Amino acid sequence: MKNSSNLIKSVKELVARARLPNYLHRFGPKTYRTWQHVITLVLRAETQLGFRRAARLLCSLEVVVPTYSATCKFVARLPMSTWQRLFAATNTIVAGIIAVDSTGLSRTNPSYHYLKRIEQPFPVGKPVKLSIAVDTKTKRVLAARIRALPAHDVRDVPYLLKRVPQSVRILLGDKGYDSEPLHKLCRKRGIISIVPVRARCRTGRHRKRLRDYFPQKLYNQRSLAETAFSVLKRCYGSSVRCRTARTQRAEVFCRLIHYNLFRLLNRLFQRSPKQVVGFY
Repeated sequence: MKNSSNLIKSVKELVARARLPNYLHRFGPKTYRTWQHVITLVLRAETQLGFRRAARLLCSLEVVVPTYSATCKFVARLPMSTWQRLFAATNTIVAGIIAVDSTGLSRTNPSYHYLKRIEQPFPVGKPVKLSIAVDTKTKRVLAARIRALPAHDVRDVPYLLKRVPQSVRILLGDKGYDSEPLHKLCRKRGIISIVPVRARCRTGRHRKRLRDYFPQKLYNQRSLAETAFSVLKRCYGSSVRCRTARTQRAEVFCRLIHYNLFRLLNRLFQRSPKQVVGFY
């Protein structure tokens, strides 16, 4: 019960930092509070269980939570602004250098070894695209953009820059972010963008400067964004289980929230011997 009480305390503190109301509706009987819904989603992201099994596990730990059907409706109805507030509440550390990158999350989860053995073609579909901005010092995800349809990596950078702290001064990205308008946008916000230039670079003042004087030692920190993707896929899976775009975004945000709370919850899930209290 001590571990479960630590989890409850962490989730309550997260909801309080996000300044969410105790109840997210004004009508009907107010039976369950906001943190009781969120704690089920956090546990589901960590254990990779379904809604039914996650609610049953919490009930076995004597934690009063809504039924799995009520949690499903909660996820489907919760607006994206609320997820953004919960996610922003996990970022309380000032960032100086960020690394941006993107990856895809499969909508299906077949056994590729089995498909190869039975000589069946691999399923082809459009993956869910996830773009993130990672703080290179704390390795926390500062901002995220989830798309149900594919798009170019550069299109997500303005969205990410609006949600990172104002103290960001350096942005790192791979060759997929090589764009002169992107460099101009970063300079306008007072950010130095470091992106490798593609071969045969002929245009762009900022691109030519990076072509001639490229800070390779500083750029090597960009791999921390790929490290974050590796941890997310190894710990929470490389596919999404929800069907609609709204619930898929909610599922990915739950994973990112739990990833940022990793240091807070590591004692509960025995991921590290360190004992860290609070969000710092």
